[in-house]
Amino acid sequence: MIPYPNSRFMWPNFQLPLMWDLVAIFTYLIGSSLYLYLALIPDMAMARDHTDTWRYKLYRVMALGWRGTEAEWHKLHSALTIFSIAIIPIFLSVHSIVSWDFAVTIQPRWHNTILAPYFVVGAVYSGLAALASILVIVRRGMRLQEFLRKEHFDALGKLIMIAGIAWAYFWFAGFLVEWYGNDPIIRELLHEEVAGKLAPLFYLQMGANLIPIGLLVFKKVRTTPGLLLATTLLINVGMYTERALIVIGNLERNHIPFDWGHYRPTWVEISIVAMTFAGFILLYTLFSRVVPYVPVWEIKEGRLRYTMRRIGRLVVPTAAEIE
Repeated sequence: MIPYPNSRFMWPNFQLPLMWDLVAIFTYLIGSSLYLYLALIPDMAMARDHTDTWRYKLYRVMALGWRGTEAEWHKLHSALTIFSIAIIPIFLSVHSIVSWDFAVTIQPRWHNTILAPYFVVGAVYSGLAALASILVIVRRGMRLQEFLRKEHFDALGKLIMIAGIAWAYFWFAGFLVEWYGNDPIIRELLHEEVAGKLAPLFYLQMGANLIPIGLLVFKKVRTTPGLLLATTLLINVGMYTERALIVIGNLERNHIPFDWGHYRPTWVEISIVAMTFAGFILLYTLFSRVVPYVPVWEIKEGRLRYTMRRIGRLVVPTAAEIE
């Protein structure tokens, strides 16, 4: 949406729904970055006090003069509380606005009011699965077994299972309306997915998204890092395939039959997608080498507030009295 040189010297159309995306995504990016950064300020100050050379200069700037006074801690906790609440409507608006880009068109299967909650639930499902995959890999690679324990993966697995059930419900609700609507173009699109050239992608999408729901019912799958990693990677494959079908599959048919066609990605497009994933992994790895992966101040605060106590055969955390 930023003006750029082109052959006709025309500016982009700022009345396009893409303008909504620009505003929503940048709002989400800024809000999430600030939320992350605020929680890192005490650790930046800790790193500042224990480093030198260029790292000291970097951490000094990022610490914003943090000294750990009572007033600073009070302001930090207040800011984190505000952001934790404000980020929820921002998250809902971002994925709803992205879905409205599709819904405001007259393209078959896009002109649908259920896309907003469907996209939100899909984002939660794929996002939690990606989070679990990254945590399992980082837990082993950075030796964080003490901080990322089985109970964390168990709770995260339950959340993923619930999000998967919600995704299946919204998918079936949208499919039911399309089936009973009996629009000839949509009927052709559904046939192309179920029994046509898109059938392999369709069954990959359904299998990769529904099978993990049944697997995550079992606690052993949720608490075993290897099994959880395989399950969540399968979810990400399924959700990526689902997004590809929404764009590619639905554009192959429209209300003008002579304009129908089939899409096959070229090696250039496949390379761009592969480099996108590679770039994300590279940036994430570099970020983890500069910024403390586990908030040290939260760990210390938790150890002050909670102690481990044996009750029968169980060892459970109990709240400590702090005056």
